[in-house]
Amino acid sequence: MKEIKVRDILGTNFTPEDIIVLKQMMDSHIDDDVVLDFENFEQVSCSFFATLLVNLFFKKGREHVLSHLKVKNLTNTEAFKRVAYGTSIYKN
Repeated sequence: MKEIKVRDILGTNFTPEDIIVLKQMMDSHIDDDVVLDFENFEQVSCSFFATLLVNLFFKKGREHVLSHLKVKNLTNTEAFKRVAYGTSIYKN
């Protein structure tokens, strides 16, 4: 299992291009489980999760990725769930 502290990788002022580093780390470890730690983040947008996850879903399959991915210390879980499960499926 690989725990990734998102703030340590991306800092506080990141751009969508910065997410590439995080995507590469996830891609390398997703078969062995990945925990994304969002400690000290107030809001994480749906577009952040879409940028992070869509290619991985396409490459590995949504079910596979979600069975090996955990998030913690995420204050707005709805954004993650909307991307993870689809906006037409997820109802809060």
